[in-house]
Amino acid sequence: MPPKRKTWSVYLLKSTLLHTTRSTYTGMARPTKDKKTAKGRYLSPMEDVQRRLAVHNKGGAGSAKTTRSMRPLVLSAFVTGFKTEGQALAFEKSVKLHGVQRSELTPIQKKFASFLKVLNLPKWMPYSDPASDVPLTLHIVNTHVLTSSSSEQVICPDYVSIVHH
Repeated sequence: MPPKRKTWSVYLLKSTLLHTTRSTYTGMARPTKDKKTAKGRYLSPMEDVQRRLAVHNKGGAGSAKTTRSMRPLVLSAFVTGFKTEGQALAFEKSVKLHGVQRSELTPIQKKFASFLKVLNLPKWMPYSDPASDVPLTLHIVNTHVLTSSSSEQVICPDYVSIVHH
């Protein structure tokens, strides 16, 4: 039986609509127990993020109002390994504060560049723990987040592992 996992994830979603004023969304997925199994195992990070994506695409309770006009959404990338909600919140807030403004990039590439920028900061927020104290995994789900210059190599610090799906 796999060990119980209680880690948080921060994810990056992209709208599949061509004509929308807002085309990216960054959110957070909490550790969730699988109610279908008797032992109540924790879902994998990918299952947690896929569950949140389904909620956003369905709408209603639990989905963000800001994603309403962006549906349908697809998963682009996510970061796992945050041990507390506070760590995930600090990372998510930092991504939103450290926007990358490069005119040659698409909105999703800019947001992914912000993910990379924050992953390379020594601290996500002034009040947060040092980033190196939290071993993370960057999951790249869709290659549309990569630019031609970053497609061959995504640079992250040693405590961040990278997985391509």
